[in-house]
Amino acid sequence: MARVLVLAASKLFGAVVFAALFLMLVIGLYAIWDANAVYHAADATRWQAYVPARDDRGSYDELVATNPDVAGWLDIYGTHISYPLVQGSNDSEYLNKDASGAYSLSGSLFLDARNAPDFTDFNTVIYGHHMDRDAMFGEIGNFADAEYFNAREYGSLYVGKGPDAGTTFGLRNVAFIHADAYDGAIYRPGVAGAAEQQAYLAHLLAQATNKRALDANAADGERIVLLSTCSDASTNARSIVVATVERTVHANTFAKPVELGAGIDIPEGGSIPVAGVAALLALLALLLGLMLRRLAARRQRREGAAGCAGAPARHMAPVPKRKRDAVRGTDGVGSAAEAE
Repeated sequence: MARVLVLAASKLFGAVVFAALFLMLVIGLYAIWDANAVYHAADATRWQAYVPARDDRGSYDELVATNPDVAGWLDIYGTHISYPLVQGSNDSEYLNKDASGAYSLSGSLFLDARNAPDFTDFNTVIYGHHMDRDAMFGEIGNFADAEYFNAREYGSLYVGKGPDAGTTFGLRNVAFIHADAYDGAIYRPGVAGAAEQQAYLAHLLAQATNKRALDANAADGERIVLLSTCSDASTNARSIVVATVERTVHANTFAKPVELGAGIDIPEGGSIPVAGVAALLALLALLLGLMLRRLAARRQRREGAAGCAGAPARHMAPVPKRKRDAVRGTDGVGSAAEAE
């Protein structure tokens, strides 16, 4: 009885372990698929079909027709930051919506809800998620490195609304700042008055860890944009790139010689982390090993049972006559039978 209970417990334990490993495999595969889907949704190449081309902004207009909240396009040279810009009714709306208005964990690059959607404010704040794989504003923190900052000075801003609709402006990255999310002296969109604007700009430059010489004068109608994202330093830490908006659009020396806009194919998917796949393959190999071991043990038990219960009589050793007679004679019957 004890042996039967031990065998039953062993089988139950093996089944539980196998089920747990199988469940881990399924969850792991789903996690990789889900993460890949999130990063694919955030990949800048997904949106390249909608970049407003110099002579044809038809594809961009299609995006605007799909979502009227689209306000422009941001391109920071030497990074993967090339995305449509949107503006919601509040600063939470596009945390989990892409530029087409569809649900997306990667969200969008969006203007502060307090800003004018046509970039006519002196200072416009643009937010975006800090993501791995250089997605969204994942590269903003790289500007903390002086060499990286110095190598990437320019970008461009396409304005889709207001008096400058259809105009592409140049951007010049003039400062990188580490800030607190609740710093009202920095997160103050639409600063008005030349004196206030000049003081605001001076405050930004005073906070900067990397910066360039700046001739901007608020009284001359200069405008700036702040590109803000989360930082790894702490929960409330933020990384900000400050750029001036200029009439001169500098050439993108990092760009590949391709014409963006209508006709660019949207990729079907992104890359899958190699380490995650390797771990899942190892888990799959372990599951297969356990299955094969269980099958081999079952086969051994079956063969063992057949050897005990099903062996033919000719393979059984004969009982010697004396021993047979002795056994028969112990009960007093054998001797009498033989005498007869």
